[in-house]
Amino acid sequence: MVVMANIATQISISGTALSQDNTLKREVLFDFLLMTGMFLGSFASVYLIGGVFNYIYFLIPLLLFWRTEKKDYFWFAYFFVIMTQPAFFFAQKDANAICRVPLYKLGPLGSFVSEDLFMIIATVKAFLKGKERKLKINNPLVYIGIYFMLVSIPMTLFFGVEDFHAILNSMRSVIYYFLLFAFVRLMKDEEDLIKFGYIISPYIFLIIFNQFYVLNFGKQFIDNYDPQGWSVLSNSVTGAVRADMGFQFGIILILYVMIFSLQIKGFKKYELFNGFSDILTAAVILSIFISATRMFTVVSILMVAVYTLLSEKKQIGRLLKIAGAGAVLFFLLQYADVLKDDAIKNAMSRFNVVFQAVEEDDVYQTDTFQARLEDDYPRVFDEISKSPFLGVGLSTEFYDAYSNDIGWPNTVMLLGIVGAGMFFFYYAKVVFFYLSYRKNLKNDELKRNIACAFAAGLAGLFLGYMTTYDFFGFYPHKIFFISVLFGTTDILRQS
Repeated sequence: MVVMANIATQISISGTALSQDNTLKREVLFDFLLMTGMFLGSFASVYLIGGVFNYIYFLIPLLLFWRTEKKDYFWFAYFFVIMTQPAFFFAQKDANAICRVPLYKLGPLGSFVSEDLFMIIATVKAFLKGKERKLKINNPLVYIGIYFMLVSIPMTLFFGVEDFHAILNSMRSVIYYFLLFAFVRLMKDEEDLIKFGYIISPYIFLIIFNQFYVLNFGKQFIDNYDPQGWSVLSNSVTGAVRADMGFQFGIILILYVMIFSLQIKGFKKYELFNGFSDILTAAVILSIFISATRMFTVVSILMVAVYTLLSEKKQIGRLLKIAGAGAVLFFLLQYADVLKDDAIKNAMSRFNVVFQAVEEDDVYQTDTFQARLEDDYPRVFDEISKSPFLGVGLSTEFYDAYSNDIGWPNTVMLLGIVGAGMFFFYYAKVVFFYLSYRKNLKNDELKRNIACAFAAGLAGLFLGYMTTYDFFGFYPHKIFFISVLFGTTDILRQS
């Protein structure tokens, strides 16, 4: 009888787990269909209908977000996708652009896009309806904000401002850090993080589709609907068309998809099917590789390598699956004749330049890196020398010297050594949390895996930030990205 009771208990537990798995998958499918409908509706509103309808349409997600009680993660994901502009969709920002997300002009209060209104609503909702979570791991952000108000703004006025409108735009972007507070309080638990990632992840394939479209037709797919169009990048070595994945915006979405793929790797309960996470990982690496973006290729591979070390699982088989998924994608694309041999050669040409420079011990042979060494770094360091400890703030001199192609020097130029030191302490605190948290979680594999994935992600971002890309500039989509990466600490700690 005892044996039968144990068997019945096990069957009951298995049945419950299976039911939970199916519930999650049904919810992911429903969210995918809803997001697809919202994305297509947004596309039609901006590119096909326009006018008054466009203004009304983008108010609907804001209203639904305010009213929802259980799906805040969905609306965070929706606006994350819109703001990161996959395949250059919704990328026009000029006030006079024909096809753009609507600009709401509120008289003396200024102009707002729907993302601004989302940030405001999210902050208010977090105060009124959110979970009672405090910014414990993220409390250095408060002190950095105080430092910015008391030091950086006065330094801005001291060094002078010519374009006051640009300063106001930057100040508006700074306010986007309230999204971190909102994200922490409105995301219910770690499963909301998984659902958030599932909504975003399909758009890696839209980006890849556009990359192949560029390689085959020499223009962006969205140019068929946007009369103002978008230029395409050329390979700095061969001069050929380059399959740009969206170096300024799309790369943020791509890297989050990589981090998400690591979160669910090896979890039957959270993968749609066995190997789904490997397909996402391979797709990210493929997208970055064919874009011929060298450092981001290294960054993405580093993320996988660090995750492999931290997860402490037997990952050899998993790495082989990723390689296998990548090989299958590669050969299918070649078989369909959408991935040309020339595209591979053009991508490799930019890597070969680096190999040759290393072999000959001459970094000046590296095309774009030479420009950074001879132009960007000297220009920024010249401004740093004018106020090394407190920075030059958001002055005209900051904007004239700023380069998105370098990372940490921009932070020092803005905040000075003192403010930059506060930021690096903040970054280290977040990374240390993820590293220590994973060791303390022996019985919660999902939280542990999420911690490993985010630690790996931050390791990769740090490499990019220290070499070729400013992940922490005052752009709303970057701030949103960082808010997710940093805010997740307090969600895991207090859920």
